[in-house]
Amino acid sequence: LSMQLTAGAVIPTCVESTLSFTVKNAFLSKVGAVAAAVEVSGLYDFIANNGSTAALPRAALTGPTVLRSETQSRFHVRRIYESNAVAGALTTIHVIVRPNAELLEGSVVEISGLTGSPTVNSAELKLAGAGAGLFLRQAGTWVQCSGTLTLEVAPGMRIPTTLDTEVSFELRNRDAPQTPVTPMIKTEGADPRTAVQIFARAMKGSVLSARDVPAFVTKVATESNTIQTKPNTITFYLRPNFVLQGGSVITISGLVGSLTNSTGRLKVFGDIQTSFANGEGTGFCDWDRETQTLRLTVKEGARLEEGCASVFSVDLQNSDKCQSPVLLSFEASMPAEEGAVLRIPKSKGNGLVFSACTQGVFRVASIGESQAVVGSFNILTVTLRPNIDIPANSNITVTGLKGSQMPTSQIEYIDWCRVAWEPDTCTYTIDPRLSLGGRVRIVDPVRLTGASADLFATECIWTPYEMVKERPACYWDSLTLATFDACGGVVVLRNRLTISSASPTVFSFAILNPTSSSTPKFPRILTDLIQETVLDGPGVLSGGIEPVWELTRVAGSGSVAGGGSLI
Repeated sequence: LSMQLTAGAVIPTCVESTLSFTVKNAFLSKVGAVAAAVEVSGLYDFIANNGSTAALPRAALTGPTVLRSETQSRFHVRRIYESNAVAGALTTIHVIVRPNAELLEGSVVEISGLTGSPTVNSAELKLAGAGAGLFLRQAGTWVQCSGTLTLEVAPGMRIPTTLDTEVSFELRNRDAPQTPVTPMIKTEGADPRTAVQIFARAMKGSVLSARDVPAFVTKVATESNTIQTKPNTITFYLRPNFVLQGGSVITISGLVGSLTNSTGRLKVFGDIQTSFANGEGTGFCDWDRETQTLRLTVKEGARLEEGCASVFSVDLQNSDKCQSPVLLSFEASMPAEEGAVLRIPKSKGNGLVFSACTQGVFRVASIGESQAVVGSFNILTVTLRPNIDIPANSNITVTGLKGSQMPTSQIEYIDWCRVAWEPDTCTYTIDPRLSLGGRVRIVDPVRLTGASADLFATECIWTPYEMVKERPACYWDSLTLATFDACGGVVVLRNRLTISSASPTVFSFAILNPTSSSTPKFPRILTDLIQETVLDGPGVLSGGIEPVWELTRVAGSGSVAGGGSLI
């Protein structure tokens, strides 16, 4: 090795100068081939002003022996494992390596013996995992007949000796079981001066057994309510034992008794909503009432992973009759290479749904009033306790309050909304543009008070259809309000929070009594989930008491004739 100092450079005498260089060890082990007695010699400026030079004497370098090549290049870590062994399914092959010498750019890693996979030849089999970026194009060359994957270290990259490097790639299992294969791994390089050659050795682990049959590991259904004829949110938890790719079809059967008509626009809800699509668009599935079957198609480019359960829901209407709860069946099919189809056979899941045997009722439903004086303000107090939770944004209506002198509440739709009010018939028509969203203001509202008043709504903000399951819904703020229809004697409320079945809900509102005495009213209450129920109590709004002075008295302060007297 010859080196020359650059012009003007100096190796000083007062401190040590250290330099390093890289050479490649001998290919085979040569113990003690080179001892420490490596000599050094050189020239230096002896007298700077006359340019004469003199040689330093040769000297032996001290230190341990070098270039021994005692340790053979190898992989300290060379593990391989797969995500599943399902016959005919895609499986993710994970490779973890750590060499004892750095693999520099241009080094080639070859994994061979992955035989039995039907995955066709590819010049760019995509890599994933933390180490994928170390390899050229983040891909490898796959040869099917020999089961060989070849990876090249990318320019500027190297595979370190201090950390594990992990990459993964997908191969398809064969469609019938086979003896699992244990592949070999080796390295080589185009430049023998820099490339580390590691001889082929068996990896630790076996893959591609294809011993398992396709199945759903998890297949559970739950429901949101069991009330006859009411909407029921059916939630599914599905985990296949392999990846279900785009084009896969999941069929769920046995949904007996639902009143929902057949449609191709049944909305799918949940975090993976956009993973499904049919001819109607993304986020829809097909429902056939006649065959009691739900059909969901995985959208191209989407996938249902094998590692965790996919959760999604649909809304179906319960039966109008009490029936035994049903256990649903699940099956799936997925297109594979060359027209083949991979199928998950039909099998029963877990979770009973669609019993529709619960009728929503009020365990407690009563109304009382503060006074029955003609024409005066009367505070009506309603106490409710249902046998089921009433979900937020439900309509709650109290009827039978006719005769009150309260004005009818009107609703103003602002921003993109408006309403046509018909005072003669006490009806209003919502403009179709309501679906665009906007704000709603109640004029002449009924103000709610009481322990549970904050459960109910105030000023209404309508949101676009798509955000609320294609049905307009209200969200509310500030004061608690309701509307009153004088023509029908109806108070309409909307709860912004769930009305619990665990404890009573109590709220009050003030209303004007009739201007003349009349028979007591016995109001009724109904909700989206509970049929009309008469409110218990002695009756309200009778106006049976005429207004009188309950106390009359006169007194004077003086009795002197002709004098002043304060009355």
